[in-house]
Amino acid sequence: MLVERLMHLEPPKVIGYVLDGIATSSGASADKFEYYSTYDTDFGEVGDAFLALCEEDKECNDRFSPKGLQDALQDLILQVDNDSNSTNYKANGIIYERDQYWNKAATIPKGVSVLLLQGKLDARTAPKYAEYLLEVLDGREKELITFEYAIHGIVRTTTLNEGDYTNATCGMMLLASYVSNGGDLKRLDKSCVDKMPAFNLTSSYDTRYQYLNTDDAYDGAFTGEEESSSSHQ
Repeated sequence: MLVERLMHLEPPKVIGYVLDGIATSSGASADKFEYYSTYDTDFGEVGDAFLALCEEDKECNDRFSPKGLQDALQDLILQVDNDSNSTNYKANGIIYERDQYWNKAATIPKGVSVLLLQGKLDARTAPKYAEYLLEVLDGREKELITFEYAIHGIVRTTTLNEGDYTNATCGMMLLASYVSNGGDLKRLDKSCVDKMPAFNLTSSYDTRYQYLNTDDAYDGAFTGEEESSSSHQ
């Protein structure tokens, strides 16, 4: 959001902008603008997209057949929320004063480019806003690179090997290529995008013990104690 606002000021020494996880769509119509009041709805859309991927994973699909993961989760939520004692109350909204740049589409200055990075499973900044911003940015030197199964923070999370955070991510490679080529989108090396690992719902051993305390995410017994991966290597 701050980067998009900076574009309006057109600092003369800046030749390129990179937005990672798009949290703004200034210049778009009201129905395409990101509001905190619609955050739950946006989060839900990404959540539904993730749950739908269960059908593409044999083990997950078999586990929740024929009802499906989405309906099974909805039933669980209804059970947990049944007879809730939570309190609802009214509160005064937080309203900020608007300046001349509010919801105004940014113009890409001559000799400047904009690179947008977005994950389709990013629930914090829903992917639809990246598409909206790309559409309203005034200028030709702009490009959106979308990762099918990435979450929030492309530079940090797009590992080429699952769980390998010691080597450069694809997002890092894209950023490095963009900077080294002076923001020239035509020379941007995007080869790593095609090398991203396929979607995989199989959890690692460390993940199963860290979050579930079991060796089997579906039928494993709860161990009742924390265990380190080092003791099972």
